[in-house]
Amino acid sequence: MFRNQFSESIAVNMSTERVEKRCDDIIKSQNDDRLYRGLVLTNKMKVILISDSTTDKSAVAMDINAGNYIILLFYSILMIFIRTFLKSFCAYYKL
Repeated sequence: MFRNQFSESIAVNMSTERVEKRCDDIIKSQNDDRLYRGLVLTNKMKVILISDSTTDKSAVAMDINAGNYIILLFYSILMIFIRTFLKSFCAYYKL
């Protein structure tokens, strides 16, 4: 009972002016009874909401796609340099 009242109060207080696009027709398995909703917020963040009435748990996940190829290239070159240095060091001191 409390859970339904809480959900209704959130729905009433949620501002729709921050939602740029709403998608309710997400493709899912026929055996999946959960409800899905996709949102694109005004700050271009993509959100997927999943509602499962059979569970008593809640969860949140976030995926951040950050960085660029230059950083990856730098760390790859650094890794090769360190590996080569360690091989030479071990060979010189016969370790």
